[in-house]
Amino acid sequence: MSTTISHCNEKLKPQVKPDHYYKITYDTPDVVGSVLDIPFPKASFQVVMCCEVLEHLPYENVSRALSEISRVSKQYLVLSIPDRNRFYRLFLHIPKMGTIKKLITLPRIKKPIHIFDGEHYWEIGKAGYPLKRIIGDIKNNGLEVLKTYRVFEMPYHRFFVLRKTEQ
Repeated sequence: MSTTISHCNEKLKPQVKPDHYYKITYDTPDVVGSVLDIPFPKASFQVVMCCEVLEHLPYENVSRALSEISRVSKQYLVLSIPDRNRFYRLFLHIPKMGTIKKLITLPRIKKPIHIFDGEHYWEIGKAGYPLKRIIGDIKNNGLEVLKTYRVFEMPYHRFFVLRKTEQ
């Protein structure tokens, strides 16, 4: 029921076999809907992934969106939300031992105030939106946080792997 739209980044082409290239197609979506009213029955999907969407809603609507995403999932959810917390990247390569990659979060005395830019209503790490609050609101929606992490190569994106606690 889904249409795959993907492409191979020009920089990656030498590393990807030609039979793995995909032509970009712009077809009409199979389903159009809102994260606040997802047009699928309860427990329609094993896993629901929602990437870089929730910050486009006023924060007072996020709980409703989480509830709706949870409703259409049988058990698991994966979220990605922008994280503006500062960090240092630690990258250490020791021959014959391996590589260590670590993001070290830097505390701020004063969190930056988020100003609506026409797209994002809020972001993790800005004044009023600490990570602790986001995790608390996720838990208040009957979801267990199995893991949360930032990707070393693109730490602006914080991922949450969640499991429904209420069936």
